[in-house]
Amino acid sequence: MLVPGEVIVYDSDESRFEREKIMLIICTNVSDTKNSKIILIDVDYQSKNYGTVISELSLPTENDELMNAGWMRSAAKLNDISVLNRTQLIVPCFNSSRIYTIAVENQSTLRVSNCIESEQLLDKNVKNPFSVCSYPSRIGPSVISTLCDRRNRVKGDIISLNVEKGKLLRSDEHCHAVFGGFLAMQAKQKIAITTEFGDPLQLLTAFLNQENETEKCLQENAYGHCLNVWDIEKTRFRQTIRLDEDAIGLNCVRFLHHPECNHAFACSVFGGSIYHIHKKSTTEEYLADKVIQYPKAFVEGWIKPEMPPMPLDLIISMDDRFLFVSCFLHGFIEQFNISDPFRVTSCTKIFLGGAIQRSIGIKLQRINAVNFTPKRRFLRNQEFDAGPARMQLSLDGRRLYVTNSYYTPWDLMLFPNLKE
Repeated sequence: MLVPGEVIVYDSDESRFEREKIMLIICTNVSDTKNSKIILIDVDYQSKNYGTVISELSLPTENDELMNAGWMRSAAKLNDISVLNRTQLIVPCFNSSRIYTIAVENQSTLRVSNCIESEQLLDKNVKNPFSVCSYPSRIGPSVISTLCDRRNRVKGDIISLNVEKGKLLRSDEHCHAVFGGFLAMQAKQKIAITTEFGDPLQLLTAFLNQENETEKCLQENAYGHCLNVWDIEKTRFRQTIRLDEDAIGLNCVRFLHHPECNHAFACSVFGGSIYHIHKKSTTEEYLADKVIQYPKAFVEGWIKPEMPPMPLDLIISMDDRFLFVSCFLHGFIEQFNISDPFRVTSCTKIFLGGAIQRSIGIKLQRINAVNFTPKRRFLRNQEFDAGPARMQLSLDGRRLYVTNSYYTPWDLMLFPNLKE
């Protein structure tokens, strides 16, 4: 996520936004007995300190696993971004079920402003906070998705966090989803959509278990295959969107940015599919159509003979024209034109690492795809290990920032060299 900096005027008329100078990154420690960090990096290409760490904050606790984070305030419309002053970051901790509020002061200093301990979440019968979205207003609460109940049973739910008071809010009498996952909000429509990711205790092991050979078994035991719609004004469950059998482990959903728009996209990590979500005007119900299906690769030398592409993240450009998809295992990022969200077309693809590399003993046998050429990439004489995971697009749409880490147990099992 990017912290707004000083406005730079571009020569091109295409840009409506400032150029970022500072990047904020959440970093989970590979050891569950050590502290995770949040760091600020100088990304001003004119700075002599370009690419260096400006400030870092070690969290005072261990085994937190920082999956996602979000600002306490969001922009109601595009023109608000340049004047929006965001100084509070909400950081859910997936493993420990804590929720940190981090103060960002003068774009150069980080400190812990508040910490909600796991006992407060357990009191609301929720656990494993996953992602967060916030209202545009100054006093609006932040909404956080969760994956389990206090007894570690799968339960998809959402809670509201009043940051100023440091309190969690939740209706005691509302239904919940079977599985929880990523959260996306459409504040103007007063709705949110959560994915059904899966059981935190089996997020990868169920897929890699050779005994679980059928997709039906995966879905029933460890992973969800639905999207869930919530009324965020009343913190109430509203609708389930049931998808096809290929939708195994839905891990990301993104709304278009226009406040009047009700279109969104979601991806399935194990099904390798992308879905277009839209509202049916006659019934006010939400529907989802598959618009992209990535093929599996048949490989030699990997854990299984078939390797899914594993799309992990989606990013939509601020003008709502382009969708970016990162595929962790196949090692590429693909850009799509979504000007007409019902007719998605591919624009370009870049390969960036991935697991299909002869250097690590994995050979591609066949794949039903054109122009599929995995490549090793070296940056500053260092190989980009693993594949593209999380992404952040600059506001002007010209720079795409990419990480090679998603979830520590996955990182270390699929790409052991990352620990080095």
